[in-house]
Amino acid sequence: MKVRVVKPTRIEKGKAGDIVEVSPDRALFLLRFGLAEPVSIREQIETPEEPKIIRKTTRKLKKGS
Repeated sequence: MKVRVVKPTRIEKGKAGDIVEVSPDRALFLLRFGLAEPVSIREQIETPEEPKIIRKTTRKLKKGS
């Protein structure tokens, strides 16, 4: 189950605002104590990120070193 972390915890590997995947029991615990909130269906759907364009640069070799 996916939840959005409201307050950072040491157990969940995420900062406030991150969406993390947890077990249903763990999600119930986090929701009960106000450490997380449920994620809507639209937010659960992962959108593929656009590939970043990497430009290759050439470097000149220094002579006489």
